[in-house]
Amino acid sequence: MAPGYYITVDTPPYGVSSVLHPSAEGAAERTGALLAEGRTVYVTTPEGDLLPGQDFLAEMSEQPSA
Repeated sequence: MAPGYYITVDTPPYGVSSVLHPSAEGAAERTGALLAEGRTVYVTTPEGDLLPGQDFLAEMSEQPSA
């Protein structure tokens, strides 16, 4: 896997699709947009953690911005 944040989205009736975002900010922005559409979203972090979209956004909001 390339480094970055993989966003996996449930896209009925086609199954799931994954998109790679190199930055946490980009991944958070896209995850928020997909959740706003009512999609089921999971994010795999560069460390290999699989998080539900809401948990990923909550974790991102707790981190101080650089």
